[in-house]
Amino acid sequence: MDIQSLAQSNILKLLGFDEAPKEEQETLLRSITAMLLEDVVSRIKDELSVEAREQFFALFADGPGSNEERLQFLKTHVPNLEEMILEETLTFKYAVQKLTEDAG
Repeated sequence: MDIQSLAQSNILKLLGFDEAPKEEQETLLRSITAMLLEDVVSRIKDELSVEAREQFFALFADGPGSNEERLQFLKTHVPNLEEMILEETLTFKYAVQKLTEDAG
C-alpha cells in the first residue's frame, strides 16, 4: 500500500475491527488516540526550548490557559503540528499494516 492509500485508510479496517460492535470500536479508537497523543506530545517536548517547554506544560497541564492561549502557543511554537500528527498517524498505520502482513 502506498503512502497516500495508507493515509486515507481506515485504522479500524486495518486492525480488522471495522465490523466489531460500536462500543469496541470506540474503546479501540480512544486507546489509539491516547497513544498517538503521547507520541505527538513527546515530539513537541523534544522540539521546544526549555523556556517554551515550561510554558507548554503550564498551559496544557490543567493550568489556567484558555483554549485560545493554547492554540496560539501551538501556532507560534509548533507550526508543523499538523505534519507531526500526520507523521505519527502514518507511522502507527504502517506498523499495523506490517504486523497484519507478517501475521497473514
